[in-house]
Amino acid sequence: HGGPTAQSQRRFSHFRQYLLAKGYTLLVPNVRGSTGYGKSYTKLDNLDLGGGPLKDIVACKQWLVKNAGVGADKVVVMGGSYGGYMALAAATFTPGEFAANVDYFGVSDLKSLVDSFPPYWAAFSGFIYQKFGDPKNPAHAQYQHDRSPAYFLDRVRSPLLVVQGRNDPRVPYTEAEQIVEKVRANGTPVWYLRAENEGHGFARKENADFRFYAMVRFMQETILK
Repeated sequence: HGGPTAQSQRRFSHFRQYLLAKGYTLLVPNVRGSTGYGKSYTKLDNLDLGGGPLKDIVACKQWLVKNAGVGADKVVVMGGSYGGYMALAAATFTPGEFAANVDYFGVSDLKSLVDSFPPYWAAFSGFIYQKFGDPKNPAHAQYQHDRSPAYFLDRVRSPLLVVQGRNDPRVPYTEAEQIVEKVRANGTPVWYLRAENEGHGFARKENADFRFYAMVRFMQETILK
């Protein structure tokens, strides 16, 4: 999920139902840092994005393999916004751990993200810096670098699908295209889908539908062959 402090809940999701109808097994986690489980849990990822939460994702894979009959070489990480960051973090910080990664308008550079926040978000700067780091703090600047997938794209080994909106104010499409260019340069398969009339998220049904089709085709062509 996004946020990073949002919460995935048990409710109808046309996207989840679509994947289930295609025969996929889904696990929708609320990794450390999610809301809904108390303040202490929400603070567990403070200045630790790409660290503890990614360990939770790896544990999810292990659970699927042990308890749900899923092949260890068939697990994919998928998410949007912060979830997209998690997909990119899995690709760069645990290379080869997952069969593929699907990034929907995901954050790849923590400093760039903080710099993009509008001035009227200043009232939330304390929360923002606790999660993403304060670029003016040298220690935080190092954290932002070390936990930004953008600087470690040479590590990516698994096929990657990148989906991006051309008008995204949070994650510039140029950053997504840098990811595509650098990962392809390593010889790793990359699919790229850019919607010219979308922002941070897909609001138009025709684009969302095409995104679903592209994801399923991507998995058919990469991990299911």
